[in-house]
Amino acid sequence: DETTRLTVSYSCKTDALTFVNMTNHSYFNLAGHNAGTAMGTVVRLEADEFLPIREDSVSTGEIRPVDGTPFDFREPKPVGRDINGNDEQLHRARGYDHCFCIRGWKPGTPPRLALSALDPASTRATGSMTPTPRAAAPTCRAPALRLSPSSTRTVHTTSRGRSPSAHLPSRTPKRLSTS
Repeated sequence: DETTRLTVSYSCKTDALTFVNMTNHSYFNLAGHNAGTAMGTVVRLEADEFLPIREDSVSTGEIRPVDGTPFDFREPKPVGRDINGNDEQLHRARGYDHCFCIRGWKPGTPPRLALSALDPASTRATGSMTPTPRAAAPTCRAPALRLSPSSTRTVHTTSRGRSPSAHLPSRTPKRLSTS
C-alpha cells in the first residue's frame, strides 16, 4: 500500500469440508538484488516452539521447544549463524523450513508481530504481523530468505487443541490477511 506495507490477502469458499492452509512463499533479500546470500540477515521470531518435520518435510505433529536449539530466534541473530549446525532438523530441511508457534495466540487474537528482520549493511528492515497461531518462517536454503511468515495451520496440531481447526466447512467463506 501507500505506507510501504505489503499485505497478502486470501479468500476461499469450498463446496465440501476442506483442509485449508492459506500461505505464500515469497522470498526476499533485504540486502538487495544480486547482493549475495541473506545469511547475514538478523532475524527475530516471537516463537517459543517449532514443529519438527519428517524426512518428507511434513510435520511430525510434535511441538518442540526452541530453547537450546538452532531454532531459537527469540533474541535477534543472523539467520546463517547456526544453519550449518549438527541438528537433525536442519539436515532434513537443508536449513530452516519449519513452522514456528507464534507466542500469544488465543482465539480472536488480532494480528501481532511474528517476525522481524534487518540487513545490517543496508539497514533495510521488515516485520510481519499474523492473526494465526503458526508461522512458517524463515526459510533459508537459497541465497534469499523467505521472510513472510505464512499464516499457517497444520493438520496435526489442530487435533491437540492448540490451534484452530484448519478444516473449512462447506460453503463457509474464509478470509485471511498477513502484513
